[in-house]
Amino acid sequence: MKWHFSILSFFFLIITYGQENQIRGRILDSYGVPIPFANIIVNDNASPSKTITYGYSDNKGEFRIDISENLEIVFLNITCIGYVEKSVSYHSKSNKYLEINIETSVTKLKEVVIEARQLRDTLKLDIKNMNLSKDDNLRKMLEKTGGVILSEDGSISYQGKQINRVLVNGKEVFVNQNKVALDNITYDIMKGVQVINNYKDKFSLDFDRIRSPVINIETKSEFKGVLKAEIDLGYGHKKNYLFGGKGFFFSDKINAFLTSNSNNFGKKEFSQKDISTPIQQYASPALRGLLSPFFETNQRARKSFISSSSITLRKEKKNSKSGIVLYYGATSNEVLRSQNIFIGDTLIRKSHLDLREEGHFVSATINHVQKLSSKTVLQNIFSSVITTKENNNMSLDSLFSPNLSFFLERTKIKPSNFSVVNSLKVTSLLNYHTSFNINLDFYQENISNNLDTQLINSTTPKVIQKEDFSKQHFSFNPNFKFKLKNASLNLGGNLISRREKAILNNQGNLFGENKRKRHLVISELLALYKGYVGKLDYNFSFTPTLIYSEKSNNSTISKMSHTLVYNFETQKKISIGFRRRFYFQDLTMMFDTIIKSVNNIVVSDIKRNDGFSVKDIASFSWFNNNVAKSKSTFFIYNYSKENNFLQSTLDSVSNNIFFYSNRVFDDKHTHNINLGIKKGFYLGSKLNRLDLSGGLKFSFTDYPTIFSGLETDANITSWEPSIAITYVPRKIFIREITNVSKYRPQIFRVGDVETNRQTIFNNRLTIEGGRQEINWSVDFDYQFYNVQQDNFGVLDLNLLFGYEVSDKFKLSLKGQSILSLFKINNFNSVNTLSNGNVVTQTFNNNNLGFLLLNATIKL
Repeated sequence: MKWHFSILSFFFLIITYGQENQIRGRILDSYGVPIPFANIIVNDNASPSKTITYGYSDNKGEFRIDISENLEIVFLNITCIGYVEKSVSYHSKSNKYLEINIETSVTKLKEVVIEARQLRDTLKLDIKNMNLSKDDNLRKMLEKTGGVILSEDGSISYQGKQINRVLVNGKEVFVNQNKVALDNITYDIMKGVQVINNYKDKFSLDFDRIRSPVINIETKSEFKGVLKAEIDLGYGHKKNYLFGGKGFFFSDKINAFLTSNSNNFGKKEFSQKDISTPIQQYASPALRGLLSPFFETNQRARKSFISSSSITLRKEKKNSKSGIVLYYGATSNEVLRSQNIFIGDTLIRKSHLDLREEGHFVSATINHVQKLSSKTVLQNIFSSVITTKENNNMSLDSLFSPNLSFFLERTKIKPSNFSVVNSLKVTSLLNYHTSFNINLDFYQENISNNLDTQLINSTTPKVIQKEDFSKQHFSFNPNFKFKLKNASLNLGGNLISRREKAILNNQGNLFGENKRKRHLVISELLALYKGYVGKLDYNFSFTPTLIYSEKSNNSTISKMSHTLVYNFETQKKISIGFRRRFYFQDLTMMFDTIIKSVNNIVVSDIKRNDGFSVKDIASFSWFNNNVAKSKSTFFIYNYSKENNFLQSTLDSVSNNIFFYSNRVFDDKHTHNINLGIKKGFYLGSKLNRLDLSGGLKFSFTDYPTIFSGLETDANITSWEPSIAITYVPRKIFIREITNVSKYRPQIFRVGDVETNRQTIFNNRLTIEGGRQEINWSVDFDYQFYNVQQDNFGVLDLNLLFGYEVSDKFKLSLKGQSILSLFKINNFNSVNTLSNGNVVTQTFNNNNLGFLLLNATIKL
């Protein structure tokens, strides 16, 4: 009978665990008429800016929202376009049916039925038990949170959905600025952090049930409505220095955030996604390549100066919200490295490079959202990027094919860019079940690039080349959205005009003037159907597309995007998806002859300017996050097939010149797997914590290329299994001990023959500790490289020791790559990349370590 009793007890616990109370009520205007479309946000009574859950009124103005039975008193914040915002308190023990009247500010608005999401849509981070120091940032908190995947550039994924907004006290502050928020918002100002899934703000007019998640940071009361600032000053060994700071002001109406950073050891503060997100969807490959060096941390440089600043200012009123984000960046780098270039397993070139680059960029983004009436909302986003850069490169080359020869080459490159984009969107509710929106987008890009290259100590004349590229994009996108039962239907179109022009001139018209241009008119029909059945969410999108070109026959393609998501329970779901998209091939790769340097020339026989590549992507994912059991798992698989892709391959070597060819190939196949599992345990009576986690990243790419004059298959296989162990003792001077091990083999094959292999093993042991005014951490980092016949290991050390003299002043000793800094470890690194039929190994023995005495002043 005992086992019968155990089973009954088990099911009783399942039934009673997590019981919820339900808030029921109706939203009415001052005349007693029901109000649909009303947003109801439930906030904690103890902390009014902390969102617990939210819901919406149905077509009768009624709502039902479930809250935890542990919550006795909550606040309901009701907003609706055309009505005055109102807050009411609710006592869960009363089980009272609420009738809430709100006053009309313009006119009445009607109808939408969306089931209220429950408490599980908000994930509250248990930051108080994460054993954090005052200086730990939002990035570290999310790294400790199951279901969240981070990348160094600031990408945040929660259960497979991207997060691009970080709120502060429920107000938008960081929009497409994840890295700024992750690295600058610290634990000392936080009261709480939540990840809110399917978030909808009061300016949105739509019927969508599934939306992107956001992160909401609740600050302590002393940081609300008060201007705060912090200055960092550091100076140390080898005249390394740091000057930085940040300032912020958070309130209900105005929010501002400022950062500044200057140093001479290569530390960068921004991500390319932070700067150019509005421009990224239209930017050419040349522009993306021009911007990327400004945002890649380059510790493998001999010298590196970085200066960057940002200003974020946002203001929200009852009927509008506005924002402006400004960035400035400057960089100056000197890099010494050597390269081995292989075709197959044959070494054909060895180079010693001295690379020097300087550059500046300025970026501005201005957005404004305005309620034009009770049924209409306007949104406008303007963004611009200006970039200037200069590269001065020296290369000492040894050529092994066809004969052994040596030459010294100098190349100077000066690219510059001006790009601007404006996106206007107007959304209007036509009736109870229908909305209409119009999108007008305009994009203009201008890039120029001057090249000057010559052989030193040679009679060969120098080559001067000038390249100009312009792109103009205009699109008009009307769209109707219909609300159905448990679903919505979008029907619309998109008319696009796209003009591009590229001109390439070289001194003396050595290869003649190269001109390429194209004018494309693209018409699209959009059909999107999405909704839910029980726990199943679905999304089906079809976009038949007609491409009209002035100089060739019309082309057609059907874009599509389909997703099925089954939500088993709170944070446990499985999804499958399929996407088809296309992109036009890079016009600047179609010139007949392109000079990269005296000894590197690219030719092309591509005839059509309007060629495009088609990419199909199939995906499968599984997420299971159980906070109560300290357990999380995820599995993500993506398969892509790319048709008619443009690739540069090495064709021949003649008279010490490498001739490359740009050509179109058939199909490239890629498989990607990302797997992770984490489990936490509490040990002993002191409840010391042990976290065990493991992961696997796998990638396999198979593509056609040219080898020995014939088309053949090549492939790249890479693995990255990892194991992490974290021990969190309590009430001792050590706060946390973490060891992370990664093993990364990478294999290159032509046909079935392995031509190159690189293996890197990395192990990092981190020990953190401190009490009261003292905070410290030490990293022991070991990397072992095995490349072809060469193998070597490198041990390095990072450290931090901080002493809080007072609430306003802190001293710290900061060190990075200290063993390299003092020439103790004979530092070296290697990286292997494949481009077409060429494999390039890059060796670098520079490492920008530093040891600084740092002072932090809080104002």
